[in-house]
Amino acid sequence: MNSPLIDYLQSIGYKVDLTNGDNVVKNYNNTEDALRSLYEGVGLRNISHLGIIELRGIDVLDFIHRIATNDVKKLPKEGIVETIFTNEKGRILDVTTLLNFESHQLLICSSEYKGKILSWINKYVITDDVKLNISEIFSRFTVFHAPIY
Repeated sequence: MNSPLIDYLQSIGYKVDLTNGDNVVKNYNNTEDALRSLYEGVGLRNISHLGIIELRGIDVLDFIHRIATNDVKKLPKEGIVETIFTNEKGRILDVTTLLNFESHQLLICSSEYKGKILSWINKYVITDDVKLNISEIFSRFTVFHAPIY
């Protein structure tokens, strides 16, 4: 399923290719043009195909700290950290990125393993004040800009 952004970009002529099960916009004809844009201007990467889980509650950071690999308990407001979820045997479920907005946190994961991460979190939320919200209303981008000297 395409995001509304992918549908729109495709409707105005952008080429969309299937990459790792996700529709990805390809707008440069060659690598040199893409690299020149990054070195001399701004690059925008659509990462809307990634999974996103909104977490709310006073125990979120402590809870994620206990079930994932990195220390996130003291993640500052607007802080970002990558962390890995593993199963009982230590096998990797997914590499994720946690963003702390203080009032809530966003967990960005691969779309392929979003269901596994949700199940894993739900399995261990017992008395913790942690609420999950799955929403597809977000569009996500990474912005790259040329260094300023």
